[in-house]
Amino acid sequence: MNSQNEIILEEVNSIPYEVFDNTNIKKLSFWLMEFDMIKSEDLKAGYLIKLGLLEELDLCGVRISDHIFLNEICKLKNLKKLSLMYSSIRQIPPEIENLTYLNELCLRDNYIKEIPKSFSNLKNIKILNVMNNGFEEIPSMLKDLPALKQAWFRENPLTLKSQKLLNSIGMVNLDKLY
Repeated sequence: MNSQNEIILEEVNSIPYEVFDNTNIKKLSFWLMEFDMIKSEDLKAGYLIKLGLLEELDLCGVRISDHIFLNEICKLKNLKKLSLMYSSIRQIPPEIENLTYLNELCLRDNYIKEIPKSFSNLKNIKILNVMNNGFEEIPSMLKDLPALKQAWFRENPLTLKSQKLLNSIGMVNLDKLY
């Protein structure tokens, strides 16, 4: 554990639930955890929602068992940065729209094939990384995200149509589309 407002746990094999007693945490990272999945029954107790001030959540390599956990994350309305790399996620829940302060979202190396329409409500999103998922199309709704500066779609099975879209998407504010 690090400072009062930041907790980083690497290579642990269980969740130390006392972490959730510190309601002032701004940044929480679980990296490369040895256990397979976060159990939804653990979340019914409302552990995550206790962290209402959380601004950064990084669960790199933590396989997420179901939508209940993702829905709990979507209740953390102060999140600005969310990383769920290598988490075996298949769908982004529509409740993602609740994360209105979110400016960086990393969902690379999962099994996601599409972004829900509600994602267009994330007007503060600046960086979207969905590399190495199952996207065949680049969502046209990206043009409705005024703050978006970088969108990472490499290593997805993009159709030829989407590859052409990369060259002509016409997104004025977008600096880089990878």
